[in-house]
Amino acid sequence: MPWISLAFAASWSVPGDFADLEAVAEVAEDGDLIELGAGDWDGAAFAVSLEIVGAEGAVITSTLSSTSELAVSGVDFEGGAPCLRVESGSLWVADALFQGCASERGSALVAETSEVTLTDVVFVGNRSNQAGGAVWVHGGALQAESCTFEGNHSTYGTGGAIHAVGTELQLLLTEFTGNSGYDSGGAIYVQSGDLTVEGAQFSGNKTVYGTGGAIHAVGGLTVGSVDFENNSAYGGGGCVHAAPDGSDVLLSMTTFSGCSTTYGGGGALAVSGAGGLRVVDTQLADSKAHEGGGAIAVSGTGEVALDRVQAHTGATTYGVGGLLSIRASAVSLTDVVVRDGSAHQGGGALFVHASSLVADALHVQGGLTTYGTGGAALLEVTEISLSHSVFGGGQSTDAGGLAATCTSLDLTNNDFVDNHGAGLYASCDGLAVNNLFAWNTGASSSPAKFTHSLVWEDPSTLDASPVSEDPLFVNAFADLNLLEGSPAIDAGDPSLLDSDGSRSDIGAYPRLTEPEDTGSTDDTRDSGDPDDTGVNSDDTGVEGDVVLLGRCGCGGPGAPLGVLGLLLALVSRRR
Repeated sequence: MPWISLAFAASWSVPGDFADLEAVAEVAEDGDLIELGAGDWDGAAFAVSLEIVGAEGAVITSTLSSTSELAVSGVDFEGGAPCLRVESGSLWVADALFQGCASERGSALVAETSEVTLTDVVFVGNRSNQAGGAVWVHGGALQAESCTFEGNHSTYGTGGAIHAVGTELQLLLTEFTGNSGYDSGGAIYVQSGDLTVEGAQFSGNKTVYGTGGAIHAVGGLTVGSVDFENNSAYGGGGCVHAAPDGSDVLLSMTTFSGCSTTYGGGGALAVSGAGGLRVVDTQLADSKAHEGGGAIAVSGTGEVALDRVQAHTGATTYGVGGLLSIRASAVSLTDVVVRDGSAHQGGGALFVHASSLVADALHVQGGLTTYGTGGAALLEVTEISLSHSVFGGGQSTDAGGLAATCTSLDLTNNDFVDNHGAGLYASCDGLAVNNLFAWNTGASSSPAKFTHSLVWEDPSTLDASPVSEDPLFVNAFADLNLLEGSPAIDAGDPSLLDSDGSRSDIGAYPRLTEPEDTGSTDDTRDSGDPDDTGVNSDDTGVEGDVVLLGRCGCGGPGAPLGVLGLLLALVSRRR
């Protein structure tokens, strides 16, 4: 039964009681039921509340309109201009097909200041000259569940499938395939309204000249459990472009694949002017953009938080941040993996410009910059705190790993490995480096720059006696977890404890002690002596708080050593 509860006053059949719908409209009263038989029927205008139920093969071929409550099920609509219109009323449509409708706007469905519910409705091959290739709504609310929008097109306007202004729009378990808009919103365009999308799929949607290959949203945006694949836009946001004008944007449990822009930024997602952006449990792959952010581009936004996000294989043609480019007030990155990005300018994989950045369990791997700095990451942030993070495999002419310009930089338990160019270049007023592991480093920085840290490479240029010792990773640089007996175990800052209660290890991945069956949480590696640092300076090469490990066959014979003799430069400006 439709949500617009109708108590039937009379039941009419077409044909049978009446020859056509126009004849019924002259006598119908509130609550009437019309049973529409098979065949092609002209539409009609109704001003009373009623329900139309179609038999198999029932087709309405011209405009059906209502200014009250209307429920339609089992009817196909073909060739109307538009096929269905509702004004200042309520509409419920189920088990229906809209095909080949054409008009100036909203060729299949036009709804003004109305409440619309669509269930199991298919929109195929509809076309409008202006906005809304299939659906045009203004005001009110629209909910679509288990619907399909395929091959709809806006010839010169926005919203290849749906154009909504001032509308609360909710899309559940709905598919959008091969829709296109001349301007913004290849599938969906929302202006001054809130959009919620859950359990949907967007594939092969595009804009000819606008932004948001699948979605362009101006207003609040919530996306959950949605798959975006091979959507593209001429401007920013190959899959999604959000300009919420101070509202929040939330994405969760969503995947982006093969999204791209021709000239804009944010190959998969572009967000500008949001009050806040949160992305959770989301994956982005194989995306590219002409400008910044091969996968995600954020600008003019308040707080940005990424949790459990993976982004890999992305590129920008001329911008910064091969995968992520974030310009915001405050940025939080937790359990984020950014891998294999390339940028023409800085930040091969990651670029952040913000007042503050807090990152924990951030893994940036395999970035490349053509002309800029920060092969893995470029950070232009006032205050930076990085912990349990990895910067590796970056390539740049100067800082292959991390390049940072800041007021303060706090590095605790991080790994810098296999970067081509300086592993770390920091131009900051305040610099604190603790429990850090660095490989592929050079001679320009003093070991005193580090606290409780381990530098592995030929350290002869660091004015220290080289020591050959294996850090004992599980698998060279493919797995930076520590094997038993690693010199990094319990060699970190004694004032810091690992989660098992033992003295902190050096590096991003501590080796934790499993609790015994007795329930004891004591770390079996702890000698019990509070003065025991866990490192013997007589035979392991300790210089103060720094362990310098020389060249070795890490991970066993034949394990990769990478390019030796690269530069580590920590530049600290003192006021």
